[in-house]
Amino acid sequence: MTNWGNPLPGFNDFMKFHTDIAFYTSVLFVVMNKQKFAALPTDIRSAIDDLSNDALVARFGGLWNKWDKPVRDGASGPGQEIIVPGAGVLAQWHDALRPATERYLDGLIAGGFTDARTAYARLLGAP
Repeated sequence: MTNWGNPLPGFNDFMKFHTDIAFYTSVLFVVMNKQKFAALPTDIRSAIDDLSNDALVARFGGLWNKWDKPVRDGASGPGQEIIVPGAGVLAQWHDALRPATERYLDGLIAGGFTDARTAYARLLGAP
């Protein structure tokens, strides 16, 4: 399992069938000590703020698409097939994975993340 931005040379020479689903999320953080940030001059803090948040998301979103493009384009070529499961199939997979999901959530709760089920529900888009 990998993403479209797979850096392995010749990936599509070996992989002929691709299942396209939103399976993962990539997270990128740039962090700084709060006190050190507060101690910076105002113009430097403003410059960091201007280049962060939504501006950073927009920049990396475009880069991520660029990195994905060669493999995605190759997967659309001759001898390749991209399979996009429908909502019914995705629901079946979700149901089949429910026991593993529950075990994982139970482990998170046992490890101290008491709001694991709430966080999971939010990720699924539940109120």
